[in-house]
Amino acid sequence: GDEGSTGGGGSSSGGGGGSIIVPPSGGSSGGGGGGTTVSNPISGGALTPVQIRNLVVRKPNGILTAEREVVSDTILNFEAQVFDSSNQKVRLEVELRKFDEQFTNAPTLFSEYVDSGKIAIITRGGLVDGSYRVRARARRFPDPNIVGAEVVSEWLWFGDQNTRDFTIITSQQPAQASAATGFTYYFSSNMSLGMKNKDIEAFQKILNLEGVYPENIVSGYFGQLTRKAAIAFQEKYKSEILTSVGLSSGTGYVGKSTRAKLNALYAPKEGTVSAVTGALVGPFSIGMQSEQVKVLQTLLAKDINIYPEGKITGYYGNLTVQAVKRFQTKYGIEQTGIAGPITRTKINEILGK
Repeated sequence: GDEGSTGGGGSSSGGGGGSIIVPPSGGSSGGGGGGTTVSNPISGGALTPVQIRNLVVRKPNGILTAEREVVSDTILNFEAQVFDSSNQKVRLEVELRKFDEQFTNAPTLFSEYVDSGKIAIITRGGLVDGSYRVRARARRFPDPNIVGAEVVSEWLWFGDQNTRDFTIITSQQPAQASAATGFTYYFSSNMSLGMKNKDIEAFQKILNLEGVYPENIVSGYFGQLTRKAAIAFQEKYKSEILTSVGLSSGTGYVGKSTRAKLNALYAPKEGTVSAVTGALVGPFSIGMQSEQVKVLQTLLAKDINIYPEGKITGYYGNLTVQAVKRFQTKYGIEQTGIAGPITRTKINEILGK
């Protein structure tokens, strides 16, 4: 199906040692709870065809997570810069384990494929209390003409191999998940196997945020992977989705009770888009964090085709860059990904009404 498959394999060697906490290239650490900053080593030697650098764990507010930090967030972003020597597309693969679990060389989280040199980002929601360890690698987009042509980097560890990378302690999940994730969507139609539309794209993003869709393939196609994740979502909220309609196990069909729970968690509250007010004046740069970035994101989120993720974080990261590029493309402006004077004027004109 359109959802495809995910690969495994790869080397188990890794860096180890030291606190590996640096922002992505051009970014800002935003005061991530600790003073030590040690540059990430490049994974592998100069001849390694696929490389990964600058592995970080970022909170929803854009602040970096320091090694051994105790956090209350149940949603975290895993980010790294990925490279390919032949400039093919690359993705980030993360193996996230509880501290008392063994690494198995099988990634548990996957980003979309991005251009070489870009920052790949994975958002993982539904994290539960406990201590975690993290490592990651990069994978070259597979060549369909060469059987077994899977090229991966060596594993890059977030911190020292024998320590708790971070610990989550939270009293409860937020009642309105959209407040923590910045993602909002209202579901008005049922969804089932074989369908393809924008609702399913949003559903797949939410399934990943909820921690039941590690493949994170946002295609808009409701295939078997999406059905499996839908069942996991239904069983996660069993009392509200299943028990209420007399079911004991998930079906994978997204009907009235499943949509009701989705909307309770992610439907925009009245006035959500206009909650951040003020004129868009800038200036902007990649990696910055400010109220002006929130204004920019709020305006871009008015057009789901421009900014489908709809996250209002105040952090000018890859999602915001891509949204600005889509806006610039739509209105014939040079695609820089930065909201400069010409782009800001056009955004105020079109979306600032």
